[in-house]
Amino acid sequence: LAILVGFSLLTLVAPVVRTFYHVEVNYNEGWNAYNAQTAAHHSPLYATKYSWTTVNYPLVSFHLIGYLSQFFGDPVLIGRLISLISLLISCVFVTLIVKRLTGRWGPAIFGGAFCLTLFCAAAPNYVGMNDPQILAHPFFLAGLWLYLGDTDSNLLIAGIAALFVLGGNIKHNLLPAPIAVFLDLFWMSRSKAMRFMLFGTVLLGASITISMLVGGPFFITKLLTPRNYSLLKALHFLVTYGTLQIPLITSVAWSIWQLRNKKFRIISLYFIVSLLLGIVLAGGAGVSVNTYFDNFLAMSIVMGLCLD
Repeated sequence: LAILVGFSLLTLVAPVVRTFYHVEVNYNEGWNAYNAQTAAHHSPLYATKYSWTTVNYPLVSFHLIGYLSQFFGDPVLIGRLISLISLLISCVFVTLIVKRLTGRWGPAIFGGAFCLTLFCAAAPNYVGMNDPQILAHPFFLAGLWLYLGDTDSNLLIAGIAALFVLGGNIKHNLLPAPIAVFLDLFWMSRSKAMRFMLFGTVLLGASITISMLVGGPFFITKLLTPRNYSLLKALHFLVTYGTLQIPLITSVAWSIWQLRNKKFRIISLYFIVSLLLGIVLAGGAGVSVNTYFDNFLAMSIVMGLCLD
């Protein structure tokens, strides 16, 4: 375990060093920086229905980075550091989820180390890049971790829904965790599933209202901006997972095997839904390897559970 953790930390060295370079990692970095500056100057992001540049992401990350840039300067560097820290937090949550399910630190540490190495190896351009998505994932993982506790409490169900809605206000199409929780709840108790949906709907409605008041009246229109779609591009997942055949096949087999196991069913659902949604969304224009990030997180959890 010590050797594996050491190796995973070595894969992080290059992205950490690159964080402080004065060159772009990806063209999206400039787009995100300009949106953050717009938010910092209290200008609406969704004021017009048509514009030269479409802001098709929610506003939380832009306002956060824009606010911090007033004190610490360069919004690109701030966004990179936030993304880097968020990835490490996601790895911690993967560790905590495996620990909660197995009761052992060995498999949990393995799952967290696998997660860090997987992102640094399979999606190196997104590690330490000024992009909102990785900031959103800790909120969804925190909701999953809470869900593994006592779901009899309405307060806890509302808290899980709140975390998912907050994460969705950073990146709106990260749906695998909410769908997996709803399906698992529906499997156990339709009453709990309806409560989860009710809390989520109310909180989502409130967040949309706030976003329209703060960001402009065309918030929903911008988020639903259509993209060109290619079925051939969706099949590109075979290339992305080309070097991940062993963990992919293992995770698919484990998820099918444990689908009827009450203890592990939520993780099985999370993996299956994230894989299917990742493949479907991959066909959209401008979509990259980030469409599989939920599946990378689910795979890391499954790897820890398999080791146990």
